[in-house]
Amino acid sequence: MDYLLSPVRREMEERIRSGSAEYDQVLLVDFKTGDLAVNGRSMTRFDAWVDGCHEVHGRFPRFPDGQFDCVVVNLQLSWLDFGQALPEIRRILHPGGDFYFSTFGPDTLREIHQAWSRVDALPHVHPFTDMHHLGDMLISSGFLKPIVDADWWYIDFPDVDLLFHDLKHEGFTNQLSGRRKTLTGKNRFDGFRQALMQCAAGDSGYRVTFEIIYGYAKNPDATDGSVRVTPPGRVAG
Repeated sequence: MDYLLSPVRREMEERIRSGSAEYDQVLLVDFKTGDLAVNGRSMTRFDAWVDGCHEVHGRFPRFPDGQFDCVVVNLQLSWLDFGQALPEIRRILHPGGDFYFSTFGPDTLREIHQAWSRVDALPHVHPFTDMHHLGDMLISSGFLKPIVDADWWYIDFPDVDLLFHDLKHEGFTNQLSGRRKTLTGKNRFDGFRQALMQCAAGDSGYRVTFEIIYGYAKNPDATDGSVRVTPPGRVAG
């Protein structure tokens, strides 16, 4: 899926460059394939995915307090437990450090969700978090000045087999506890194929949506004080 990953990395690089900050210690959590350029003298790279297998298991690795002055999480936040990940990112960030991230939004794979909903009532697509809720969680976790916005990509696949091959290769496997534990079965999958032909009809095959949320937030420093602010109902994206 380099046709999606490469443009997202370029956008992340541009956003980090526009911040005009120089970093000594950077933590990058990314897909193993490809590299994201972050200005700085040292980068600790943590590959969250290897050959499509999730290594984080919903948690960040243990790093010392305040080790990094910049943390970059590229398209990996979706599979982390936000309640654990955001406070942990704050903990490992130096006071005043910067947090950049990209993640998938709730419109991602909506065509696949719609098609499966016509076949059964079981969950088949990860419930990605809305950017406004993510903004609220950043504030609740103690970050300052959160900025979140979203972009939508529409990718055409010539057939279902290539679509599922690419998704599986990049780790888009169903990890929900309520998922079907037995094999899907030929008849059920044929029903899904027929439904997907209607839900994802594109100019040349199957058109699938990917919503990409980009975000930035700052870890408070000593001059920011310790006053906690109750987050509003919505945060502008």
